[in-house]
Amino acid sequence: MQRLITAYVLMLIFIPSFSIAADKDSPYKGQEDRLIKALSPEEIDGYLHGKGMGMAKAAELNHYPGPLHVLDLAEELHL
Repeated sequence: MQRLITAYVLMLIFIPSFSIAADKDSPYKGQEDRLIKALSPEEIDGYLHGKGMGMAKAAELNHYPGPLHVLDLAEELHL
């Protein structure tokens, strides 16, 4: 019984320190403050201005308009 209590106390001491260490090493630290968490300001600007961003080639090779073409045709596409 004493071992069980000791193990429980040790877990209570060490588990919070592991979560703090994980937060420091996260590659996503600071991104929770973004306007759109999954997109950088540069990516948001790219989408708003129709930059290809790696999607234009795939779209056009599959007979779909690229991002800039979609923005150009926004009225006709009822966007």
